[in-house]
Amino acid sequence: MLIREIQPYIRLAHIFSDAEFIKKTACTTDNRLFYILEGNCDIAVNHTTHTAHPGSVLLLPRGTSYKLSKTPAKVIGINFD
Repeated sequence: MLIREIQPYIRLAHIFSDAEFIKKTACTTDNRLFYILEGNCDIAVNHTTHTAHPGSVLLLPRGTSYKLSKTPAKVIGINFD
């Protein structure tokens, strides 16, 4: 299977660390999936804060406001339609 054949369409897939975390509230323009690889991550989703640990999966539908705290963590992020 080729990437272009995947449905839903994946716009972006990357691994990021706390250096790239969002420091202000953002609103998703597509669907987002975060998988925590290492460390802990505090994430405020629609103004409610949750702590994610290694192995946690977060699914944010389009239109969700969120903010990731600057804590030591390594995260896989996937943006898709």
